[in-house]
Amino acid sequence: MCSEFLSELHWEDGFAIPVANQENKILEDQLAKLREEKSNLQDQLHDYEERINSMTSHLKNVNQEFLFTQSLYKARESEIESEEHFKAIAERELGRVKNETQLLEKEMAIIRERKSQMEVGVACCGPASEPALSRENLPFL
Repeated sequence: MCSEFLSELHWEDGFAIPVANQENKILEDQLAKLREEKSNLQDQLHDYEERINSMTSHLKNVNQEFLFTQSLYKARESEIESEEHFKAIAERELGRVKNETQLLEKEMAIIRERKSQMEVGVACCGPASEPALSRENLPFL
């Protein structure tokens, strides 16, 4: 009933009702303090909600960055593994080529030795035997 009467007078919450006695004045002061405290708490709640939203957004960004970093780490790990594999293949190939080179060098030494022996034989036998030697199919001469 009181609120209907005040609304007809266009009375707002901020207007104070005339005080009848000291007890009402104390109650009005308490009401004003409680309203102020409510307003402060609502402001504080709003600030906390904004902080929570900001922190939630930040956490989401951090998680995305973490996942991206993790994927980069896995990619790099895979790359290193591939490089180690290719290195092992290259080392095996190098060993094979070295062995083949050694075999070819030994074969070349044998052929040079055979060639020098034949040259000595040709020099000893003279020019008459040269046509016979040239007819032979001598390897690598």
